[in-house]
Amino acid sequence: MLYALVSPAAEILGYRVFSEVPEGIDVAAHKPRYLPVENEDAPSVDAVTQVCEGPVEVVTPTAVVRTWTVRAKSPQEVAGMREAKVAQVKAQAAGRILALYPEWKQRNLTARAVVLLRIAQDRAWTPQEAQESADLEAAWAAVDAIRTRSNEIEAQIPAGAAAIAAFDVLQGWD
Repeated sequence: MLYALVSPAAEILGYRVFSEVPEGIDVAAHKPRYLPVENEDAPSVDAVTQVCEGPVEVVTPTAVVRTWTVRAKSPQEVAGMREAKVAQVKAQAAGRILALYPEWKQRNLTARAVVLLRIAQDRAWTPQEAQESADLEAAWAAVDAIRTRSNEIEAQIPAGAAAIAAFDVLQGWD
């Protein structure tokens, strides 16, 4: 059982676990003493929708009594859950985009698009350059489709804590 070492001024100095009630400890008023801790374990909570706060410890003449507060998650905490879920959707989108076009390839495609735009200012594209431009536009369309789907999935994330926790960020991509 958990015991608290309590000063004469009722301050908790530390804790110790005893397998049985300690006996023979000097309990003079001017010395610290061990008192049993009541409610030493936090209550069980639904971690998705609730928060357990505490313990608040009160020293009585015969024990240290712990009290815990269980409350529903605040709107700010639920908003944080939603933000985390949005970040998971964005990460899913980023992974899909990078699978199609790794960063090095994106840089090369962007650079080539700039070159093609400069060429178009001076002369008409060759058939190969026109095809490159069409390929670049198709690549951007694929990326843009993923980004659009990401925005749609983010908009589907519900408002309540339990619903947010249950929302599957892998659903709806196909």
